[in-house]
Amino acid sequence: MEAVRSRSPHSQALPSSEPWAKVSLSVLIPAHNEARVIEAKLENTLAQRFGRPVEILVGCDGCDDETVSIVEGFAHRGVRALVREARRGKAFTMNELAAASRGDLLVFTDASCMMDAGALRAQGWEVAEVADPEALAGADLAIVVNPNNPDGRRHAPDELAALA
Repeated sequence: MEAVRSRSPHSQALPSSEPWAKVSLSVLIPAHNEARVIEAKLENTLAQRFGRPVEILVGCDGCDDETVSIVEGFAHRGVRALVREARRGKAFTMNELAAASRGDLLVFTDASCMMDAGALRAQGWEVAEVADPEALAGADLAIVVNPNNPDGRRHAPDELAALA
């Protein structure tokens, strides 16, 4: 089993060590009538130093302002808009974004939440590659990088859950 183990004392910052480089990241932004802030949010997200290409998806939930056109204006920079004409609510939009994403790790953020460019690395997570699930005990986050399990070992869900 190849996994990434992370520890953070408080907030969940993103590390840049070698194992982390194997993990793909999707930033998911649910939005309803966020024309006032969405351009700044997308610029802010694009300015983050993730250390890898990042998928950015914006779920436009029944927007009747300029949110959709602003988001679509970022398409040339890799931002994708998921547009729903009828409003379904934030929880529905978040689930829809998660289903449409390609990342191993999903980061949800509101359109009005801005971060300093280095904020995601400032907290200094410890990241390590581990060979056995026992090494994940007590980790804040464990990401299975290779879910195809090429070594043939099987781990029961309750065995992994017991490590939490």
